[in-house]
Formats: sequence, C-alpha cells, structure tokens
Amino acid sequence: MKKHLPYLFILTIFFSTSLFAQADQDLPVPEDQVINDDLIVASSLGVGFDVVDGEDFGFDTVRLKENNLRIHFDDSSGSGNFPNNDWRIAINDTANGGANYFAVQDATAGTTPFTVTAGAGNNALFINAYGNVGFGTATPVVELHLVDGDTPAFRLEQDASSGFTAQTWDIGGNEHYFFIRDATNGSKLPFKIKPGAPDNALFVAADGDIGLGTGSPTQKLDVDGSADVRDDLFVGNQISIGITIPNANASLDLTAIDKGLLLNRLTTVEKTTLGTSLGATEAGMMVYDTDELGLYIWNGTAWEEIAINSGSGSGSVPELLNYQAAIRDASGEFVADQSVNLRFSILDSNTGTTPYAETHIQTTTSNGVVSLTIGSGTPTAGLFTDVDWSHNNSLQVEADVTGGSTFVIIGTTQFVSVPYALRAKYAENITTSVAASAKSGESNKDLSNALNEIEVLKKEISVLKTQMRQVLKNK
Repeated sequence: MKKHLPYLFILTIFFSTSLFAQADQDLPVPEDQVINDDLIVASSLGVGFDVVDGEDFGFDTVRLKENNLRIHFDDSSGSGNFPNNDWRIAINDTANGGANYFAVQDATAGTTPFTVTAGAGNNALFINAYGNVGFGTATPVVELHLVDGDTPAFRLEQDASSGFTAQTWDIGGNEHYFFIRDATNGSKLPFKIKPGAPDNALFVAADGDIGLGTGSPTQKLDVDGSADVRDDLFVGNQISIGITIPNANASLDLTAIDKGLLLNRLTTVEKTTLGTSLGATEAGMMVYDTDELGLYIWNGTAWEEIAINSGSGSGSVPELLNYQAAIRDASGEFVADQSVNLRFSILDSNTGTTPYAETHIQTTTSNGVVSLTIGSGTPTAGLFTDVDWSHNNSLQVEADVTGGSTFVIIGTTQFVSVPYALRAKYAENITTSVAASAKSGESNKDLSNALNEIEVLKKEISVLKTQMRQVLKNK
C-alpha cells in the first residue's frame, strides 16, 4: 500500500531589497521555479490549482486536479526535417454543459482524432498481444472482433462531404441472418444468409463463374440441384437440359433416356379462353387438350388439331401398323427360337387387287411369338402409302417357318376399324386433291363428288375420334 505522505516542498527564495522597500508590502511576489537538474519525486505528484495539502493519492503516482485539465506535448524541433507536430491530451470540455471525454488532439492541426466519452463500456476497444482488435471483448480471436448482445454490426457511411451522393450500408448479423442493409433506402435487406446454410451455397470462382451448391462452377451460373424461377426467365441464346453443350442449331436441346417433353395441358374451355388473347404473332403455339386428348396448334386465327392439320398432320402420321402373333407349325406346335419368314398382304375388296405386300424375317421368342410393324418390311408389291383406307381392306398373313420363301397362309383378317391416323391422312390428301382440282378448273360435278366424299370422311373421323378418346379414358 502507498502511504499518505506530506508534500515535498522545494523552495528557492531569492531575497531582494525591494521586498522591504515599503512597510505595507509584506507578501512575496510568486515567480516561476526553474530547476536546472533532474527532479525526482519519491512519492506521488499532484499538479493543479485544486491539489490540497494532505491530498489522498490512493494508488495514483501523478494526479492532475483542477477544472481544466490538459497535457500538452510541444515539439520544439525547428531545423532540418525533424518532426515537430504538437499533441495534447484533453479531459472534458471547458464550457458549462460540455461533454465528458478523454481525447487525443492534434494541437498543430486543430483536430481530435481519438475520443473516448464517459460511460463507454468495458473493453469498448481492446488490442491483445497478437494485435487483434476487440470491440466489446477482451478476448478477440480474429483481427477484428465485434461483440454485442443484440445484432453486432458495423456501418459504411458516405456523407457527401466529397461531393458524392450520401449512402449508408450496414453489415451485421444475429440469430436470424447475416445481412447487408441499405440504411439509406428504407433499411432494405438485399442480401441475407440464414444460419446453417451449407458449404458453397453461393460461390464465385476466379473466372467469375457463379456456383449455387457447388464450389467448382463450369458455367456463368452453375446450379447443383433443382432451381425454381418464380417469374419470367429470359435466355439470350440457347437452353439445354440433360446435356452440357447444346446442338448449335437448337434453341432448346433436350436429352434424356427416361423422360419426355410434357406440353401445357389445358381443358377445352381453357384452350378456348387462351385463344381469345392470341393473334398472328402467336402462330405455332402448341398445347395439349385434356378433354379432346389431342395436340392443338394455333394457326394465327384459330386452334387446329395437329393430327389433321393441313400441311403438318400428314407428315406426322406413322406409316406403320403394329403386329404381334404366335407362330405354330403344321402340327400346331409353337415355333420357338427360330427364324421365320412372314409375308403380309393388304387385299382391297373394292378393286380385287393387292395394293401392298411386304416380307419380314423374324426370330421367334421361346413362346413362338413375333412382334413387328407392318409397313417397315421389305416391299414386294406396291407402296404402303398408296393404300386407300376408305376401301374394304383385309390383311392376309403368310409364313414359312423354315425361313424360306414357300409361304403358307395362316390367316386373313378384315380391317373392321380403319387405322385412325391413316384414315385421317387419307382425308387430308383428299382435301389437298380437291384444292388442286379447283385450281386446275375441273368440272363442278367432279368437285361436288369429292366434297361429298370429304364430308363422309369427316363424319367417320369424328366417330373414330370419339371412340378413341373413350378407349383412352377407360384405360
């Protein structure tokens, strides 16, 4: 413990005869004290008008005590390039009602670069032995460590003093988010990270590629996982799904072995409503009608079903018929795991001709079954595309179970229901033929007969469409 010690008074008294010149001048005139050697104070030192005799210094070695406290550092260097800036430590304002603070002032420049106001909390500013700076903590673990009980943050404020528009940003964090706040514009939060976000939730590579969920993006935007676009999406060039590099000639390149393209599915009412807002600009738009069970395309003025749309439907009709049967030999046994030669002939009862025939060499299964498509074999008579499906046609099937060309008829079946797509294609061809006849100036009688035929075909097709939809709905 430091003891309470009396002041050490060092008095140097210079006597002058002028002191005693008049009897009524009995008090000494104060003069500056100049000590021309080291001054050593073995106890505490009190400086200021309000230091009293018997001052209790406690543990203070030096005490400044009065109503205006300042320590001034006046560098008297005046030669060469020696530094000579003056500094001052100031304690509190000198005016009534002023602030309470501890400040370091640049006395030469007249500025105050450092201030601590009264009431600042513990460890408001703390620098540890490693140079780490703590704000609100005495144990900073990184170079700059902020601690607060509610949303520690720091502010970046441009105050317009340099002629630029004022703008303030806050960067902070709490139990809800790490965030950047636009304090100037309604305290909006344009950027937030939720606690627990995974690694590489947002990653920017050295080449500027951005990864979402990946730390090794290979594109300008590389998303590892599903993505949800809740508004319009504009792509300036190409889109590829299932493939990294799309076909150079494709706007949309889809690649998959277990998926398809599912178009927008609308009811007839919804499709009709959509049509009221469409015009020539939307020509080519395609939807699937869930009531009609068919694809429709907007031709610029109305919806048309793709299957019978002139100029596009016929090109999409497959010239094939699926066929499957079990092959037996003359004794009735299944012909298993054996190469057989099959011949299919379409017989036209109206003309008594065979407009088309083809052969297939197939290997049967262990149960003697063959599966193929009529129209894809080796033609032996006519063209499959020339078959008139409006006639009464039958399918004759012949086989040579040894794989040779000695055919035996194994069955003849009449086409009770005309293949729907082929019948529709035939109707379209008739329509095109009528248009051509009109242009060439054929007789009105010929045109009338053709148009009547078209009307019959349209009715047949309508019935077929209804039957097909009912079958599909009942599946």
